[in-house]
Amino acid sequence: MAKVEAVVGKEEGQHRLLVKIGSKAFAVGNPQSVPNTVSRTHCSLSVEYSDTQARKVTKIKIQNLKSQNITYVDGQEVEAKVIQEDSHVQLGSERYSVDLKQVIDGMRKFLPAMPSPSAKEYLIAPLMKIWQEYDEEKLRISDEAARNANRQRLQGILSMSGMLIGFIPGIDQTIRIVIIAVALLIAIYFFIKGSSDDTVQRKLHDLDEEFRKRYVCPNPECRHFMGNIPYDVLSQNNGCSHCKCKYKK
Repeated sequence: MAKVEAVVGKEEGQHRLLVKIGSKAFAVGNPQSVPNTVSRTHCSLSVEYSDTQARKVTKIKIQNLKSQNITYVDGQEVEAKVIQEDSHVQLGSERYSVDLKQVIDGMRKFLPAMPSPSAKEYLIAPLMKIWQEYDEEKLRISDEAARNANRQRLQGILSMSGMLIGFIPGIDQTIRIVIIAVALLIAIYFFIKGSSDDTVQRKLHDLDEEFRKRYVCPNPECRHFMGNIPYDVLSQNNGCSHCKCKYKK
């Protein structure tokens, strides 16, 4: 609980409602709006606020400071009373109406600053396995692409060689047909094999999509993609730049 206590009365000279908190003060209303029946130290106002970030009002108490002062709450004259935020407060015999909400909001600004909440900590070690799996799979796809490229080159060499050998003069007709047929079968096999495989670009695309879903901030309320940053580099960071959580290793 946090409390602010103020003295409420008429401002000297400008005749506005003056709310004094210790050596500081703020005015409410227009100049010359407060009548002379309101004292400079008319009443005290004590407001208690919650310790949450919202700083909600939990209790309000008003009290006359002098016997000759007159204070009304919801039409009833009072000496001291616990009131509500929507209570109608009037001061003096001319019943000057206090903008209680504006007064309470002004007093709220004098509350001590809330301590910053400590950052939550989350374990980052599971991301190491995700990075290793991604890196290894990316290398595997690259190696597979290189092998496919070599097979394609081999296909071309074998097919071309078969065709050339098949047309060399003097070769037995049966052997010629066999050589050409084998060359065609090799070409067809590699064509079917190549067309049945996904392209390298598609595999890499799917791998990256899955990686972006998994390689994220360990804070379940954040889940921001950590980028293509190797785990050994990422683990050197103290925490997430987005949700400000801390990393435990």
